[in-house]
Amino acid sequence: MATLYCGFGATPKATRLADIARSIELPKSPGYIWIAGEAQAVSEAREHFRDQPEFDKDRTTAIGHWFLGKPRG
Repeated sequence: MATLYCGFGATPKATRLADIARSIELPKSPGYIWIAGEAQAVSEAREHFRDQPEFDKDRTTAIGHWFLGKPRG
């Protein structure tokens, strides 16, 4: 039986952001990617898009707002 995860903290990772980024097929026309969320997940998603040769790296903004398990300071 498959495991169903619901709510924050219920998944093995903080978020599925990087998995979702890897599943996106980029359009052929120019666009812009804006990513925000948990810092490690944002970094993984940004790396995925940066490695796509057909996408201009200057058309991406990635901002990590917090670190999983660390208090805001």
